[in-house]
Amino acid sequence: MKRYLNLLIAGIFALISLPSCDFYALDNVWDPALENVFYCGYDEWIAQRTDGTNKLKYTVSKGESATMPFRLWSEFTMDFDVNVPIYVYPDENLALNVDFKVTDSKGNDLVPQSDGGYVLTWNNAIKGNIDVCVVALSDKAGKIIVQTCTKEQGATLTSQDPLSCIIVDNNDYQVRCFTENYYCTVILNQ
Repeated sequence: MKRYLNLLIAGIFALISLPSCDFYALDNVWDPALENVFYCGYDEWIAQRTDGTNKLKYTVSKGESATMPFRLWSEFTMDFDVNVPIYVYPDENLALNVDFKVTDSKGNDLVPQSDGGYVLTWNNAIKGNIDVCVVALSDKAGKIIVQTCTKEQGATLTSQDPLSCIIVDNNDYQVRCFTENYYCTVILNQ
């Protein structure tokens, strides 16, 4: 009987202390200023190695394609679309639309903008993946770097400075890339 009484008292104390727990602590730390800040990167999480290489690599031969899933991390549906450029840097001996081409998942050619970026669009900022393909068109060997920021910005990314990761900044939203999964390597014909 004494055991049951002790259990009953312990249960009462547990119920009394329950309201003092803050189950909504996440709501208390939410920063509304970050509501329109999104992240874009490869859906396959990778780690940058100290030798400057990258674990995310694709090897393709003539007629084959490397499919890279880019992901937008977003928790809200917005009344605007999010446009994010990706950048393709081939070896000097490789020519776009001669040795390789860049397409969407349906095989439609993507066209680079004036700054060299290929724009991916997430309608209403809904999180998800957009696949980008690099298709080998010739037997020429080489490598192509595909990344979520410019080559110059990639050299200065640091997790110590979130502002170094901003790849799009306009009146509606800001998009940031990651410091460890911002590029991959496509190796042609090796």
